[in-house]
Amino acid sequence: MSPLQREALKLDPVPVSKPWGGKKLLPYLLPGAESCLPLGELWLVSTVGDHCRHSRINSGVHDGLLLSDLIKASPEKILGPSWGGEDADSEFPLLFKFLDANTELSVQVHPDDAFSKCRGLGSTGKEESWIILDANPEAFVRVGFSANWDMEKLSEAATKGECVEEALNKVPVKRGDILHIPPRTVHSIGAGIVLAEIQQPSDVTFRIHDGNNVGLDGNPRELHLEMALQLDPPEQDSTDVIPVNPESQGGWQLRIAASPYQVFELKGPWEGQLDIPEDRSSILCLLSGSAESRGERLHEGSVRLLLPGKGEFHLKSASDSWAILCIPT
Repeated sequence: MSPLQREALKLDPVPVSKPWGGKKLLPYLLPGAESCLPLGELWLVSTVGDHCRHSRINSGVHDGLLLSDLIKASPEKILGPSWGGEDADSEFPLLFKFLDANTELSVQVHPDDAFSKCRGLGSTGKEESWIILDANPEAFVRVGFSANWDMEKLSEAATKGECVEEALNKVPVKRGDILHIPPRTVHSIGAGIVLAEIQQPSDVTFRIHDGNNVGLDGNPRELHLEMALQLDPPEQDSTDVIPVNPESQGGWQLRIAASPYQVFELKGPWEGQLDIPEDRSSILCLLSGSAESRGERLHEGSVRLLLPGKGEFHLKSASDSWAILCIPT
């Protein structure tokens, strides 16, 4: 008798145009997606915001349904008993996406759970982590205040149109680096970076400084200084780069253990059953290389939402593979 197989959903990526985006995410879409340029983000697992940004299922008996509609109809089937009770809404507990920062993003900050709930901004704040997929030789991000800077001084400089480059710590990044960004941490993504982002299901961003950037309509974008000033930085206002995981380690390695999620990473050849919880969904993404599962070839950018249950999910990765597994906690 063949073992019980864990149900896995294939989802269509949702393109999101951004003024700072580029063209590097186009290969993950069908031909004709040039109308989305400049392409800043691909939302790979999403029930956030308007329905046009919700993931649509592209496999099996649920083919064509929005993930949010399926959750609403059968919350325990998708979310598991941990989230799928009588009071469950149609929201998946994580948002997973790719970003192409062709030019530098704004200096910004995200709220935490308490602030979001108090202000009616949603049920969660926005805690996030970045996995650097590609980076120019001089690429960097800015994270946390540098010496002698705080939110009040930054806000004042932004209001006066002054240079704020020295306000945040400059952190060089390269392919394979991982950064965890707690809520209330001021940050900015520099130009020439493509990354995968796992985060809480919130799209709330408070822009503090936008440089010379303008929106897709050609007009300056709104700043949110009043809201940003109400967010105290976390007690440890710094984020270190989690070093590249040596391929020689082999097997799945826990890379991020945050309060909203865990992130495991795999590099190189491996074969076996994924060690995933039975009481919740998990997100599997092949960041590069190739792999096989159930006779299906997984390629770079392949994402599967592995549903709760007792079944197995077998994976065989090639020597050039790089994968992550994101599990809500």
